Amino acid sequence: MITVKQNKLWILGLIFVVALAVRFFYFRETIYFGFDEARDALVSENIYLKGDIRLIGPPATGDTGLFHGPAYWYMVGPLYILFGGNLYLMAALFKLINAVGVFVVYGIGKKLFSEKIGLVAAFLFAISFEQSQYATYVGKESIALILWLLTVYSVVSILKTDLFGKNFSLPVIAFSFGLMLQFNIIYAGFGIGLLGFAIVIFNKLKHISKKSWLWSAVLFGLMMSSYLLAELKYDFREIKSAINLVTNGFGIMSPGESKYTLYWNKYLIMFRDNIIGLSINVDWQKLSIIIVTITFTVWLLARALKEKSYAILLIWLWTWMGIMLAGGHMAYYTNVATSVSILVGVALILDRYVKNKYLFWIVLVLVTTGNLSLINSRRISGLIPAIKPQPYMNLIDERKIVDQMYTAAGGRGFTLRLTGIPYKIQTVWYYLLREYGYKKYGYFPYWEHGNVAGYPGELPTPKNGTTCLRFLVREPMTGLPISLVELDEEEENYFSKLVTRSEIGLFTIEERLALGNDCHNDKP
Repeated sequence: MITVKQNKLWILGLIFVVALAVRFFYFRETIYFGFDEARDALVSENIYLKGDIRLIGPPATGDTGLFHGPAYWYMVGPLYILFGGNLYLMAALFKLINAVGVFVVYGIGKKLFSEKIGLVAAFLFAISFEQSQYATYVGKESIALILWLLTVYSVVSILKTDLFGKNFSLPVIAFSFGLMLQFNIIYAGFGIGLLGFAIVIFNKLKHISKKSWLWSAVLFGLMMSSYLLAELKYDFREIKSAINLVTNGFGIMSPGESKYTLYWNKYLIMFRDNIIGLSINVDWQKLSIIIVTITFTVWLLARALKEKSYAILLIWLWTWMGIMLAGGHMAYYTNVATSVSILVGVALILDRYVKNKYLFWIVLVLVTTGNLSLINSRRISGLIPAIKPQPYMNLIDERKIVDQMYTAAGGRGFTLRLTGIPYKIQTVWYYLLREYGYKKYGYFPYWEHGNVAGYPGELPTPKNGTTCLRFLVREPMTGLPISLVELDEEEENYFSKLVTRSEIGLFTIEERLALGNDCHNDKP
C-alpha cells in the first residue's frame, strides 16, 4: 500500500522528470559555444594539464578594472578532462544540475509554507522559461542559481529552527555566497539580500552553534582567499577599481538609459519569463504583465509586514536591488534565482486563494502554456540575446561549418579567415577544430589571422604562400560591426575569388580559390 509520503515522493520524482524533459528539449540544437565557453574550457584544462595556476579569473563585463575569481576554472577543469572535451557531455551535466533545483525549490516552499506549495513551486520551476535558459547556459552564472537557492533554503531552515538550520545552514550560506562571489563579483550586490534575511531571522541566530560560526568563517575565508592573494600580489588594484566605480557611479547601460528604467523592465521580464509568457514589446501584453507585477508585489509587501515567511519571500524577490543601488547592469544573470521567489509566490496564491479545483488547474495550465510557448520559440535559437550579446553561436551549426570545410578540402590543406567576436582571436575555433575537426579528419587548417598572444589556443599559421583552397567564415551578425565584415571581405578578395557562398544557421561560409597559380595544397 502506497502511503501519503510515498505518493508525494512519486509526484516530486515526476516533476523532476518533467524538468529533465523540458531542459533536454532540442538538446543538440540549443548548445551555445562562444568565446567565454571556449576560454573557460581551455584555461581550466591548462590549470591541470600544464600547471598554469591562476589567482584571478576572467575580467568583469565592461571597462571596470575588476576581475572575477578563478574558482569556476578549478571546478570545471577536471570535468573537461574527464569528458575528453566533449561539449555535449558538459551541456548535459549543466542541464542536470539545473533540474536538481526542483528539489531545492520544493524544500523551500515546504519549509516556508506547506508540502503542496513546495510541490507546485517545484513544478513551476520545472517548466519555467527562465530556468530552462539557465539550464542551457554552460557557465558559472547558471551554477550561481543553484547556490542562491541553497542560500535561501538555509535561511528558511534557520527561520524554522530545524536540525539543518541549527547545524549546517550558516556554513552553507557562507560557502554558497562566497562561491557566488568567486563566479561573478557583481553578486556582491546580493549582500543586501543577506542583510535583509539576517534582520528577519536575527532572533533565530542564537540557535547557531559556535562551531557552525567558526566553519562559516573558514569557508567564506577560503572562498575569498584568491581575491586576497591577488590583491597582495597586484597592489590592491581591484579594491582601488571598486572604490573608483562606486565613487563615480558604476553602470553598464545603453546610452541615455536610466538604471531605474532598466531594472523596472528587468523586473517585468522576471514575471514574463517565469509566469506569463507574453511579449513585453506589445502594448496590451506589456500592460497585462505590469498589472500582474504590481498586484503581486503589493500583495506580497502587505503580507510581508505581518509574517516573516512572506518577508523572506519579498527580500528574496528584491535581492537585485543591491546591484541597482550600486549602478546599472544590463546582464540578464544579475537577477539569477531571484525570480524563483515569484514561482513560490504563485504557488502560494494558488493554494491560499484559488479554492475551486478547476480554476486551480486552469491557471496552472495557462502558466505552463505560456512558459512552454516561450521555450518552444527558442527551440532552435538557444540562448536569448539578454544572456549572450552574440546569440546563435550554436555548436550544431559550428560543427556543420567544420564538416563543410573539411569535406570540400578532401584531405588537402586549406586556410581559414574568420570574422567573429572577439575579432581575429583564435580561441573559439581552435577549440572547435581541436575537439572536432582534428579528431575526425586528422589535421588542422591554416589560421589566416595569426595567433594573438594572451588568448588560449594556437592554430597553424601560413608560412609560405597560400593554400589553393580558402574559406571566409562570418559568425552571426548580432554584435559584429559591419566595418569588420567589410574589412575581411576586402582583404580576402586580394587573395582569392568566391566559388560558393552558403548559410548555416546565422553563419555565412564562403568557399574560395586562391588567385594565381603559385598556391599549394600542403597541410600544416
